[in-house]
Amino acid sequence: MARIVVKDTSVVIDLVNGELLEVWFELGYETWITDAVASELRRGKQFDLVEPFIEDGRISLDTVPDSESLPWLETVQSYSQKMRISFADASSIVCAERIGAALLTGDGRMRKVAQEKRKLEVRGILWVLDELLAIEALGYETAIESLGSILDAGARLPVEEVQARLAEWEDKAIW
Repeated sequence: MARIVVKDTSVVIDLVNGELLEVWFELGYETWITDAVASELRRGKQFDLVEPFIEDGRISLDTVPDSESLPWLETVQSYSQKMRISFADASSIVCAERIGAALLTGDGRMRKVAQEKRKLEVRGILWVLDELLAIEALGYETAIESLGSILDAGARLPVEEVQARLAEWEDKAIW
């Protein structure tokens, strides 16, 4: 996988809801969000938790120079309309393409168009949990609790994949 990732709003929210934002950085990925994603996070109040990571450089904020703003805007609007995804989601795809990054998203439609139409590598929150478990940054008990919190907050994740992981993790958990 690319060592650079662009996160969409849903994954950032999942990391916040699962209390995984800080531990995410133990994976060592260069992490980006776009201005449009930051704007969505401000509306949902999660930005207050993300901002310190932008300020300390652990999250890079993709900003568009004035000289490139019109072509960028046209590209993002075109992706948004053609792919029927939000402006923020389209901005994440454009950013991932521009910097050669993988895309982290929890949005099924965005995942499909990013993989099939734009040929991007795409991962989600379940992959993040798997990776954190693999490097032992989380215990299985914490992973179960985090996933429960993410689901309780309304994340729509693939039911069969969630059930399979929970069953596996519960067998390995030391309560």
